[in-house]
Amino acid sequence: MVEGTPKQRPGIGIDSFGGQVIDPTKNVLDLVQAAIQRQDDLRAAETRRVNEKIEAETRRNNELATQKQTFDLELAKVLRANQDAASTLLATQLKEVKNDLSDRTAKLEQFRWETGGRGMGMNALFGWAIAVLMASVAVAALFLRH
Repeated sequence: MVEGTPKQRPGIGIDSFGGQVIDPTKNVLDLVQAAIQRQDDLRAAETRRVNEKIEAETRRNNELATQKQTFDLELAKVLRANQDAASTLLATQLKEVKNDLSDRTAKLEQFRWETGGRGMGMNALFGWAIAVLMASVAVAALFLRH
């Protein structure tokens, strides 16, 4: 603007058809508000979806924990039953081995007793026989000397 010229006031805008130009400000504000509302709606929908997924995952984890606990209890019962069966079997086998060893030991002791007794009897018999023979030789020697 040049000095001394009056200030010009803007007039009404005219479009190419000679009509009044529409101020886009309201339309732009409406579009911005609609976009903000859309983003808010999408954010809320996403939050609901994430929360539903979290709840579903929590339920799934709880169900898995319950299933694992049930499985662990069943496994413990099976292991305990197997352990009891194995210990009973082992006790039975040990008892049979003990009985077998006792029988064998008794038979060995009987054999040693019988053979030892026979040996002692034979040794005593030989001892008596030698003693009688020696006594006979001594008596004979006495008679022959005189």
